[in-house]
Amino acid sequence: MKQVNALSNGHDFITVSSGGNDVGLVDLLNECIYTWQPSGTFGSGCTSQIATSTSLIQDVLPDNLDQLYAAIKGKLNANGTVYITAYTRFFDETTTDCDSVSWHWYSWPSNVLNWQYLTQFNRHRLNVLCDMVNAAIVAAAERAGSQFVVVDYDVFSPTLNGIYCEPGVQEPSPNRPDLLFYMVTKKSMPRCPVTLSSCFLHPNTWLTSEIFRRTKQRI
Repeated sequence: MKQVNALSNGHDFITVSSGGNDVGLVDLLNECIYTWQPSGTFGSGCTSQIATSTSLIQDVLPDNLDQLYAAIKGKLNANGTVYITAYTRFFDETTTDCDSVSWHWYSWPSNVLNWQYLTQFNRHRLNVLCDMVNAAIVAAAERAGSQFVVVDYDVFSPTLNGIYCEPGVQEPSPNRPDLLFYMVTKKSMPRCPVTLSSCFLHPNTWLTSEIFRRTKQRI
């Protein structure tokens, strides 16, 4: 909202991406992926956080988006348009290739009882949350009116073979050319921009450019 307040009035178009932080993205990364400081044992923290994030999507996110879009609308001119980028699923869930893969941040034995694995079940649960956030974004855009357009790039990103746990990919594989996201390692952690949530599972330069190109196609 601070970014919106800093905008001048009378814009022809504005792009916005919002929703992940409202539903506990960093907490999901902690409990279900990296286990920096997990709260439970044997995966209970992940299950609990997924339930919490589900509730936030259902009960908190819609009102947050309504307030955000209302504020943005006041920054448009009469014929202006807001282009909202939705989220893409992060994981392929069609195979069990990643079931034994863990991206725990700390080496054994730290938090060993809480290490999470990218099982087909866990990947599906996280993808479902992404779908729910996107559905909330679409619904909020419809409530906001015809000046709001959702750019759904999830419809094409899986076809580019650039999400995590693609068949035949041995994860982690942060440097493979088709990967659509930044994948942070311990060595790259000091270069993380601004916040933790901006460091993990965010579109890389190519995907950001592609989102921009496809947004322009809608204009």
